[in-house]
Formats: sequence, C-alpha cells, structure tokens
Amino acid sequence: MYLNHLDYEQDMLQHVLCYTVTEFLGCAKYRVTEYGTFDTALRDFNLWKDADPSRRLLIYAVCQPPNRPLTVSLPIPQDWYGKLSS
Repeated sequence: MYLNHLDYEQDMLQHVLCYTVTEFLGCAKYRVTEYGTFDTALRDFNLWKDADPSRRLLIYAVCQPPNRPLTVSLPIPQDWYGKLSS
C-alpha cells in the first residue's frame, strides 16, 4: 500500500506517544521539553513566543506506529495548531 505524505502524517498522528517543544539555541544545540498532551505543549509554546517572539521554537509529535521499532518525530506545522488543540 502506498501512502502520500498527507496519509503518512495522518497515520503517524494516530500513534503519538508525546509532544515536544524544541528550541534552537545555536549551532547544533537544542532544548527539548516533553509534554503529555498537545494542549500543554501549545500553552508553553505560546507563553515562550509571547515573552520573546524571536525564539526559534517548533512543536513535534513523537510517534511510534506498531510496525516501526523506533519513534518518529513529526514537526507540526503552525497552521495545524488550531486543528490539534481541544
């Protein structure tokens, strides 16, 4: 079965283990904070962006479908934030 990129992303999002907010700190340096729900990740993302709009932040969904031995970190585009929050 062939999946296009949208089907692949939707399949991955059915198997989310957690969410992370990742901040780029400089050359190959990142701060990663893990969350149990998308809403809590989004809350902190918004707080940090409001405090300093120049912060380079991204929310990832950490997924592990049953047919994969390793996790997959899927970056969540900002235009999806409204669709994923409760």
